[in-house]
Amino acid sequence: MKESSSRFWSCLGIGLGVLVGALDWSIVQNALPAIQHDIGASISSLQWIMNSFGLFMTALLVTMGRLGDVFGRRRIFNIGLLIFALACLGAALSTTASALIIARAFQGVGFAMLMPTSQALLTHAFPENEHGKAMGVWATLAGVGLVFGPVLGGIIVSLLSWNWIFYINIPIALASFVIVRAVVSESRNEEHPPHLDIKGICIFILALGSLIFAIIEAPMRGWSSPIILGCFGAAVVLFVVYYFVERKTDLPLIQFSFFKNRQFTAGALTIFCGCFMFWTTFFLLPLYLQNFRNETPWVSGLVLLSAGIPFTVISRFSGSAGDRIDKRWLIPGGFLLVVIAALSFALIQPSISLFWVCLLLAIFGAGEGILWSPGTSLGISALPRSQTGVASGAITTIQETGGSIGIAIAGTIFNMAERSHFQALASQHRLNIPPAVSEKVKSLLSAPDKLYAYLSHQAPIVQHKIVTAFKSSFLHGFHAGMMLATAVSLVCLVSIICLLRKKT
Repeated sequence: MKESSSRFWSCLGIGLGVLVGALDWSIVQNALPAIQHDIGASISSLQWIMNSFGLFMTALLVTMGRLGDVFGRRRIFNIGLLIFALACLGAALSTTASALIIARAFQGVGFAMLMPTSQALLTHAFPENEHGKAMGVWATLAGVGLVFGPVLGGIIVSLLSWNWIFYINIPIALASFVIVRAVVSESRNEEHPPHLDIKGICIFILALGSLIFAIIEAPMRGWSSPIILGCFGAAVVLFVVYYFVERKTDLPLIQFSFFKNRQFTAGALTIFCGCFMFWTTFFLLPLYLQNFRNETPWVSGLVLLSAGIPFTVISRFSGSAGDRIDKRWLIPGGFLLVVIAALSFALIQPSISLFWVCLLLAIFGAGEGILWSPGTSLGISALPRSQTGVASGAITTIQETGGSIGIAIAGTIFNMAERSHFQALASQHRLNIPPAVSEKVKSLLSAPDKLYAYLSHQAPIVQHKIVTAFKSSFLHGFHAGMMLATAVSLVCLVSIICLLRKKT
């Protein structure tokens, strides 16, 4: 096979794997309301559907890259594709929230195997003087998946059912497997097989998992519940243990001594908060658009595209812009746009037009695009070139941890504010609604016909009061979640300005 032909098929095979992984993350967000009313999932279940994926992906990304270095990147990539495809099948066949959460966790494992090995395989497929082109191909395919996932998800949910957002991944993953196995040559780190931090990974998963479980489940079980207090306590102890274990590890997930460097800390904080905001906004917005505004899934997907396009386009150029423009101005400028958008969403009125929602999302996407690449490069370039790989792994872990914690906290604030507001309205209007009925009504907010059919035994005036109370409570919860996001953005903005006030 000619070199040009071999490179084309290598790019196609590896690229399909990158595309399907990125697509899966973004396609689920816009399908959350459909999943909610079809299987009766609560808000906490929706948080777990996103976070079970994010938790395992976050903790395993760096380790899977190192496993590829030791046992072969093509081998780990293909194993990841098979795990991912099987997990997609499990997710598509799920009839309960618990089953879907477990399937999503295995998708996170597969995704963690795909991402770092795909970068290494693409780089290996190109000559050394074209490695930039290889990463450009990788970034483009990942960006396409992230941007068009919500739109594709909306179309699929509108025409078929939410199950098909997982079914469509299977043939793409299998095609990638066949092509990669046939044309991509194996590669590994022959000279310096890296150390695997298995102990650190296990402690990190348990610590972060305990923290996220406590945050998500506290509104349902009670903040003073023994299991919630136990999980918070376990998280604190495990994070302390993790800190001391990692200090003695040759190649840890996160080298804590890096945080002595102000520029690295600023870069890490930028990426942490940037991902916190991105995951939070893309978790709450589809629910707002479909549950409150009753937009169809495909319209919701098009609206979310308002953020995806500017983010993808601007982030492609902001990295090089950061080499010419002082990052002390560029990163805070991006955060300022994010703060403006988040605060506007936190104050959004019921009568706002879809045009303004799209405009606010475009401002949000532009802000994220401005800060993302410069934040990443700031963190990595702050350290010696010999530590670039370790710094990159640490930044990636911090980034995805921010997203997981963002969904956990914002979803919990939303849940608590919504429940409190509804209880006040129910008492005011003397609505006696059992908890089971309350959860069912919440799950049907995005399907008005089914909702009114479910409430058909009630008098029309009572139906109106119930639906109005739930809609008002939903908007109250949405405002609370976005106000939290605004506060996080402001704290991050001020902190980064202070950290970058003078160079190290």
